[in-house]
Amino acid sequence: SQMHFSSSSFAGMIWKRPGEGKSIGEFIPQSGNAEGSLVGVTIQKDEPVPAFFKAGKISVLPRPEGAGIALPFAVNSGEIAVGAAAGDGKLRPVGWSKGKTGFLPVPGGRQGLALGINDQKTVVGIVEAEDGAPHAAVWKDGKVTDLNDLIDKDSGWTLVQARDVNNKGQIVGTGVKGERFATFVISPRQR
Repeated sequence: SQMHFSSSSFAGMIWKRPGEGKSIGEFIPQSGNAEGSLVGVTIQKDEPVPAFFKAGKISVLPRPEGAGIALPFAVNSGEIAVGAAAGDGKLRPVGWSKGKTGFLPVPGGRQGLALGINDQKTVVGIVEAEDGAPHAAVWKDGKVTDLNDLIDKDSGWTLVQARDVNNKGQIVGTGVKGERFATFVISPRQR
C-alpha cells in the first residue's frame, strides 16, 4: 500500500501561547535552531519533500541521490541539517549543507539515521549493528562511533538511540538492559 499526502491537509503552526497559533503554511517542522530556522517537510505533488523554513519562507532541500523519501530531523545554528533518507530498501543517515546533500558513513554499509547535530558539527543518531540491532552512534570529523564501544561491556546495557547532542558534546538517548528501559547522558572524552 502506498501512502499519499494531500498538501491541503497539512499545515504547520507556530504557537506563542495556547490558543494563539499562526499557520506557517504547508510546512511540517521537525526541529529548529536557536536562530529560529526550522527543518521538516513540505508537500509537493502529494509527496513529502525535505524543506527548510526561515524568515517566513519555505525552501526545498535536495533529496539525496537514490532516495525515495528524505526527512531532516535536526538543524544547528550554521543551518546544517541532518536526518534520514530511504531508498533501495535501506534507511540511511543524511546531511544537508549549503544546498548540497550527502550520506553519513555507516559501518558495513548497514542502515542508520541521524537525529541531532550541534554547532561543532557533531552528529548523533542510530546505526545498525552487525546483528541488526539498533545502536546509539556519534559522527565526528567524518568518522562514526558506536556509543556502546565507549561504555563498560559488562554493564549489560545497550545504548540504542542517541537523540541529541549539545554544544558541550553531551549526548542524550535511550538504552535497554533486559526488560529495563532508561535514558542516558554521556559525555565522551575530548581527544
